[in-house]
Amino acid sequence: MSIKKSDAASVLGINVKDIDELCNSINSDVISKDDYKLLVDLYTGDNPNELYDKGDDIFYDASLDDELAIPILTKAADKGSINAMLLLAEAYFKGYGVEPDEDKAIDYLNECLHYDYMPAYYFAGILLNEGKYLEQNLEKAFSLMEIAAQNEHKRAMFKLGVFYEYGEGVEANPTKALE
Repeated sequence: MSIKKSDAASVLGINVKDIDELCNSINSDVISKDDYKLLVDLYTGDNPNELYDKGDDIFYDASLDDELAIPILTKAADKGSINAMLLLAEAYFKGYGVEPDEDKAIDYLNECLHYDYMPAYYFAGILLNEGKYLEQNLEKAFSLMEIAAQNEHKRAMFKLGVFYEYGEGVEANPTKALE
């Protein structure tokens, strides 16, 4: 798979001439993924929060291919960004910018859970509730959602109410659903 030089230049804030010189790609409009990873290493900093912000902006920019964000998010995750790890878990589960890889997705998600990152509890709860990417387990989904809700995760608090309302993973309890 290849990446358009103009996209790489735009994302990394460099010019195409620099890419041509570094990647020896003067006669082509594209570079390899390996060349792009090299450019990411050369032209992005080491601050995990800044790397995550850049990767997140690219990932959610509909005009750019998600694959442009993956090396930046991976670098951020390698430097300790839990936000990047969670976004990579989603990418690998859903195949956004990468080939779906359940093992990598689970590894990233487990790393986030290891750090008691509440958005990861919420995300895992959603996945287990839906049963699309992980085997459905309503009781475990409820348990994870409850932990996130108890830690003031707003979306988890709402979803926990839905679980109580419809009896998903817990006995239905309309009174608790409203709490």
